[in-house]
Amino acid sequence: MSAVTPTQVNELLVAIGRSLLQYTADAYPWSPANKDLREPILRLAHQQQNSVRKIVHWLDDEGETIDYGIYPVDYTSLHYVSAEFLLKYMISNQTENVELATVECSEEDAETAHHQFLAEILANEQSILDELKKL
Repeated sequence: MSAVTPTQVNELLVAIGRSLLQYTADAYPWSPANKDLREPILRLAHQQQNSVRKIVHWLDDEGETIDYGIYPVDYTSLHYVSAEFLLKYMISNQTENVELATVECSEEDAETAHHQFLAEILANEQSILDELKKL
């Protein structure tokens, strides 16, 4: 039996799907001065969409209602900052996403398909965090 509930998985969907990385990718236009960070940030946001798609498919397969959530209002205070300044906030937010995915993965029995699914999400989100730290 699964220890992680669909509600918990949906919370992970909202955390990842409405992350600061996703918000940053959606927030245009970018300043020409930040063009060197634009490409890797957009690439990582696209990579993160893979986690979103997997979670949505899992919830749909379980017959659950999918709540995509909304972006936090706090993000709007970060509109007129440099990408370098924003990067530390993206790393912090992504760290929270990895921690949430870690908790959900650890609560699931390692022998279940759900554990494998959560482990894939965790690995993808950890990879994104590692790449953000390199920027």
